[in-house]
Amino acid sequence: MKNIPKNVLKRLATPKNMLKKLAAPKGSFLYQLTVSFIVGIMTLILLASIVTSWLASNRTKSDLIKQGHQITGNLARQSTLALLYGEGENAKDAARGALAFPDVLDVYIYDTRFRLILHEGKNFKPEIIYFSPIVNTNTLILDEETHWRFRAPVYSQVSQDNEFDVQGADTKPELLGYADVVLSKDTLVDTTTNIFVVNSIIFFSLAMILLLVLRFMAKKIIQPLNKLSSTMYNAESGVENAYADEEDGPQEAKVIAHAFNQMIKAINERDKELKNQNLTLENRVKNRTVELAEARDKAIEASKTKSRFLANMSHELRTPLNAIIGYSELLMEDAIDKDNQSDYSDLHKIHSAGVHLLSLINNILDLSKIEAGKIDLYLEAFMIKTLIADVLLVIEPLVKKNNNTFRIDCPKDIGSMCSDETKIRQSLLNLISNACKFTKNGEVILVVRPHKVGTREGVSFQVSDQGIGMTEIQVGNLFREFTQADSSTTREYGGTGLGLAISKHFCEMMGGYIRVKSVKDEGSVFTMYLPRVANTNSTDSSEEDTQELDDGESMENKAVTSDTADEVNSDKE
Repeated sequence: MKNIPKNVLKRLATPKNMLKKLAAPKGSFLYQLTVSFIVGIMTLILLASIVTSWLASNRTKSDLIKQGHQITGNLARQSTLALLYGEGENAKDAARGALAFPDVLDVYIYDTRFRLILHEGKNFKPEIIYFSPIVNTNTLILDEETHWRFRAPVYSQVSQDNEFDVQGADTKPELLGYADVVLSKDTLVDTTTNIFVVNSIIFFSLAMILLLVLRFMAKKIIQPLNKLSSTMYNAESGVENAYADEEDGPQEAKVIAHAFNQMIKAINERDKELKNQNLTLENRVKNRTVELAEARDKAIEASKTKSRFLANMSHELRTPLNAIIGYSELLMEDAIDKDNQSDYSDLHKIHSAGVHLLSLINNILDLSKIEAGKIDLYLEAFMIKTLIADVLLVIEPLVKKNNNTFRIDCPKDIGSMCSDETKIRQSLLNLISNACKFTKNGEVILVVRPHKVGTREGVSFQVSDQGIGMTEIQVGNLFREFTQADSSTTREYGGTGLGLAISKHFCEMMGGYIRVKSVKDEGSVFTMYLPRVANTNSTDSSEEDTQELDDGESMENKAVTSDTADEVNSDKE
């Protein structure tokens, strides 16, 4: 063995190498088939061995019991003289003859009073003498784990053909005593064990042969499936033209291989078509992207040009309107002096239309300036109560127009602000004018309170009305330029949808924000939150302050708060 090369030793058919060859990958069909076969055949081997051993054991047991009866009967017939004369020596030869059988352990001869006449053997148990049953025939009287005990009666005359029978005046045989034979079960146990072991070895050998045959046949069947599995794996990995062999294996494997090849063919054709479509689509997307980019650039440039034009033309647009308004006012004064009512009425209409048109142009110009980035803040310190008084003077005619009442709730010690007073006044006028326009025979309230805007000291201006209110959908359509919730609002109340949009921009420029809550047919509440000192460094601070809203300022019926003010429509001015 020392001179054998190592590579040859590795290939020797050792049990370990044989087991490796028989082993199959766990979870595979061959593995499951092998395990199922082994479990089934081992169960059959165990059952067959047990059944065969049980049958052989019963047969051997029956033979041994029959042999025990025969030995006991012979001993009883040969013990007549010993019992007649009460001498055990007369039956020693018969006892030794019985002990000559390998399974006989002990021999006992008793008289009718169960006095021991003779004992031959290895184990003497006197307690059995006194408690043994009285029998009249050859009987198995004791069945222990290791032995049987047989007993046969001894008569003076057993049969006419027995030379040992004593003939008396009375032909009825006389009971002289009993003969007992103890028979060992070792032969039965050994026979049963040997039969079980031999049967197990034979069945196991047959099972191994069957297993090898099964493995060989299974490999023949599984080999085409393994090839097909490898081909499928290659196809999954992206190998092109991964077709299976349709001529190898059983009919079922050929059918599967054919179906797989058809599927691969269809997939290849589809992939080819998809590649062509992708190339076409990519070219289309590329061309369309270029077109859209050009259109976007043109639109942006046009919007910037429009905004620059309107911002630069603000003086040229306002000057003629101011002249019309001024001359109409002078003519109205002349008409009053001359008490010319008809001229005054016409001039008043011209004056109102001019003022309205100027207001619209101002809004458009402000929005254009915001978009063009040309609107600036003019910060100055001012008293809040003075601002409220100026707003009251301007808004008073609008309040009376729809027979409304206007109430102001402002603390005396509200203090001052350092911000753009003009833009705050314009934002407040937009909110209050909207409240007056959409409210009839009701009350409009302006509440001014100190309020934290983020971490800064601020002021809140809350305008509430008892007007038509808004639905949840309409509340979500505020603050977008030139849009309103529906056409009916525009027809009935007028407006361009610019007031709230401009007010929102102004508040954000000063570091604040606007929030709205409304209930349909009950009214609306608009609140401006502004810092006392305007923040000119960033216009995004209002987004950080959104979470500081005070929910306690809402109306009794809860309404929806607009959190996406930059993207919703407006139904109010």
